[in-house]
Amino acid sequence: MTEKLIKEWNIESTPVQIYHSAWDINNSYVLKVYDDPTTLQRNIVMMQTLYEAGIPVPKIIKLPDGRDYSENGKEFYILTTKLKGKNIVNLNECDDRWFFEFGTILAKLHIAFQTCEEHISCWNGSILEEMNGWVSENFSKFKVEYLEMNDIKDSINELAEVYDDLPKQLIHRDVHLGNFLFDDGVFSGYIDFDLSQSNIRIFDLCYFLLGLLLEGDNNRVEEERWYEIIRQVIKGYDSIAILLDVERNAIICVMQNIELLFTAYFLGTGDEKSAKGSADLFSFVKRNKEKIQDALI
Repeated sequence: MTEKLIKEWNIESTPVQIYHSAWDINNSYVLKVYDDPTTLQRNIVMMQTLYEAGIPVPKIIKLPDGRDYSENGKEFYILTTKLKGKNIVNLNECDDRWFFEFGTILAKLHIAFQTCEEHISCWNGSILEEMNGWVSENFSKFKVEYLEMNDIKDSINELAEVYDDLPKQLIHRDVHLGNFLFDDGVFSGYIDFDLSQSNIRIFDLCYFLLGLLLEGDNNRVEEERWYEIIRQVIKGYDSIAILLDVERNAIICVMQNIELLFTAYFLGTGDEKSAKGSADLFSFVKRNKEKIQDALI
């Protein structure tokens, strides 16, 4: 079906599926499918705005009649250029300087996102509302032996105390190594804005740093190295987009709430193993507050 569809762009090719919703086209383009027209339209505006601002993101290839996407029943397809480069797959090859540079790369994306906010209506997310809403409900519904309810409540209350003072803006919301491309060690582009929303900007920093502890067994960073990585990423980010003191002081709290959020999510889906993994990471952050705080100074 996708082979027939790609002909709408006057391209002859046999698409190669690279993940469930995307296909490689001649190693030059990427065809991506959406089932939500609102998400599709938001991403189109976002990518076009970023591209026009000179940010390295895929360029949308219009159909011959000028449309941005093709519609096939309840599915919508866009074609974009395929950026050069690939994902970093071996964290052991990344030195302190690399992580400093990654902090600058994320900061530059956040600054570019501020331009997008002038042109699109963002989904206004609130991690605090989620924590007080469905997250708390799931913890009440699914009793867990490996978390204390008082610890959960304390973490949410700590977030509530500072939430109004935390800067909010459009963020990526899915910052992991798979969504940043590098060509011969040089950063070449950002991809995948499907989860982008307006939220506290340090969410992206916290999400990325936590994710480094969840990489595969052969690619997971050692605990002591992780603290130095925190220091370098934060320093890099701060060199481009200065963090407020309230943000720096809230990073540990936000990390804890992110892991509670994922614990509650996995409980709701019946994935007990992943729920326990997120809960263990929450406990790890709570247990090592002083080491993390030292890395943030």
